Amino acid sequence: MTDQGGSGPAWLLLPALSTISSRQEWQPFCDAIPDGPGEPSERPRLISLDWPGFGESDRPRLPYDAELLALFLADVRREVCPTDCGLIAAGHAAGIALLAAEHHGLEFREWVLVAPTWRGPLPTMAGPVAALSRRSVPWWRRRCSGPCSTGSTPPQPCSAG
Repeated sequence: MTDQGGSGPAWLLLPALSTISSRQEWQPFCDAIPDGPGEPSERPRLISLDWPGFGESDRPRLPYDAELLALFLADVRREVCPTDCGLIAAGHAAGIALLAAEHHGLEFREWVLVAPTWRGPLPTMAGPVAALSRRSVPWWRRRCSGPCSTGSTPPQPCSAG
């Protein structure tokens, strides 16, 4: 886990989930913030982490499924993040954060979902043949059926316009 930046508003930065996922994905972003204008107390505090089983984290024999990752995220939110923390989640991490909101009451000051993906690579590559995507993510479809949104609560149902 990396905790850096100023002492201003905190943001939890979640890397995308892939075979090469790592908190290092956020390092160029984090490096740019301390050089910005303003006093250190105005600059955001940036917290980034490796998902269990990814990056530099340990890899115990566990079922690395969405529920395990959602529970991990809920624990990190409760144990590491200040009360007024915001979230920036990339790729599949956005779907895990939404699952954690639904199953574990996860809340953040603001939600920023960057290129949220919920289908995973297999259904995306296989197209409509992959029925798994229809069964595995009803919680996502209830949350948002349109483009990415931000706000103080998990995204609510919206339309693509």
